[in-house]
Amino acid sequence: MKKARTAAIGGQDIQKTLRTVEAMLKEDNTASAQMRAMMQLLVTIIGLMAAKLGLNSSNSSIPPSKDSFRKRGARTKGQKRKPGGQDGHEGAQLKKAENPDRIETFSIDRRTIPA
Repeated sequence: MKKARTAAIGGQDIQKTLRTVEAMLKEDNTASAQMRAMMQLLVTIIGLMAAKLGLNSSNSSIPPSKDSFRKRGARTKGQKRKPGGQDGHEGAQLKKAENPDRIETFSIDRRTIPA
């Protein structure tokens, strides 16, 4: 079973620091009710943001293309060609029939075509 990775910034464990701040808020009776509510809101927001720091495509529904700092697939040393049709390659496409079975003519009212 994998241990949950804790978010840390500058060597500080964010969750541990937030728990300490919450405990200090409960003990401090000198701050006004508005100040305590504002501080609790800020602690909650920081906790939510810290939880998002640890998310990636392997532990959430985030697609792999949205992973930050992911290793991108680099071309191998022997692969020097760009993707797509290469120079000098004759493409294969449908040829015009010399004697078609039928020819249909369509009339288009250009006023009905969106601009």
